[in-house]
Amino acid sequence: MKKPIDIRDDYFKKSTELLDSAGSPTPSGSLVAHAIIYHECAIFAERQYHAIIHSPDAIRWKVYVDRKRQEIESRRQEIARTQNETRVHNLRADQAKAEKLLKEDNQLFQTHNVDRYTFLKQAIDMYSRCLQASDSFDDDAAIRLCSLWFANFEVIEMGLQNEVQIALGRIPSRKLVFLAVRCCLVLSVVIRIFILYCATVASTLCSNFQTASYIIDKTGFRAALPIDHPVRARGCSIGHI
Repeated sequence: MKKPIDIRDDYFKKSTELLDSAGSPTPSGSLVAHAIIYHECAIFAERQYHAIIHSPDAIRWKVYVDRKRQEIESRRQEIARTQNETRVHNLRADQAKAEKLLKEDNQLFQTHNVDRYTFLKQAIDMYSRCLQASDSFDDDAAIRLCSLWFANFEVIEMGLQNEVQIALGRIPSRKLVFLAVRCCLVLSVVIRIFILYCATVASTLCSNFQTASYIIDKTGFRAALPIDHPVRARGCSIGHI
């Protein structure tokens, strides 16, 4: 059975290369056909990406690498402390074996990471091409692309953020309007939490409750506070101070 990376190279990659070399078709039906192929490639890449990040092999290799590095460092310190030449000879032989195993495990772990980011970048690229080619998958591809992007927002390995920038650049902006709505919702919640925090701090720091209420009035926070908040419920105003 072929490896996922070989399937990608032998089938999906060749299919998309043929589409790219053919140029942009004019009939709308051809555009939809292009979008279908891009979408299938993206789905395949995304599934392989998730399979890799949830693979027990990844955790095992990382544990092996970390343990082997600790073992090598501990043995290095022991060699530096040991005076017996026979003991030093045996420790160095063990160190050479450990370093060889570390190199092998590290190569496996690096291969795992390369495959992970290769499929991630392909999924983002293919979803963006799908959105560029047609409107047929707008409800699905945009959300999937953004989910992958947000989950790896701070990742800089293998030029991922450059790939994201290129992908977003080819997508019509109208297809990402929903992001603005989501961001506004998130920001509104954050702002309300911040306002509530400021009101609580003001109430705590000010020995005079009316002074705290005055601060809330001056900053315009009162209207944004929950109805049952003591500062809003008491309804103290500047005139009462």
